[in-house]
Amino acid sequence: MASRSLRSAVCAFLLAFSAASAGQTHLEVAYSEVNPDWKPYSNGAGVRVLGSLALPHSFLIFGSYNTATLKTSGPELSRHQEAWDWRIAGAGWGYSLTNNLRLIGGASYQGVDLHGGYESGWAIHTGFQFMPLKWLFLDLDIAYLDLIVEDISLEATLGVHLVDQVALTFRIHDHSDWDFTAYEAGLRLLF
Repeated sequence: MASRSLRSAVCAFLLAFSAASAGQTHLEVAYSEVNPDWKPYSNGAGVRVLGSLALPHSFLIFGSYNTATLKTSGPELSRHQEAWDWRIAGAGWGYSLTNNLRLIGGASYQGVDLHGGYESGWAIHTGFQFMPLKWLFLDLDIAYLDLIVEDISLEATLGVHLVDQVALTFRIHDHSDWDFTAYEAGLRLLF
């Protein structure tokens, strides 16, 4: 139990220093509904805290912590029955093509609690951040993930600025071999 608390504290610390909406530092809290693609399983729900920290020379660090419980399925994952407390901590680099389009690449450590213990792995990310209007943005992240199984994840976020420093976000996060889709709505603070 102490090691889980320690991991949670380390992830919370990493979130305080976390990676970038159009190169801006942000912190977000979102409601997360996790829908297993295997239909007999029910949805899980929780809170996801995520953020980013823009660093000099277009570098960034990012993190995420999701409390939602997921019923695992598939030949390799079904033996674990459930997964919860998914953690991500990573670093990357962005390159602005125009004032409103930025390419992003990076790598992350990922960990999750499962029945039977804690598992960790890594991911390679690529994507973009696009702001077609001053009040609207789209972030897309595609990642190769090696966490128990090799997986591809896709995360798309649509954001609407309420004011310059506050935005509503709507996100879909899909994993092919982890076999789930998460739907999220949140509030992002930009610094």
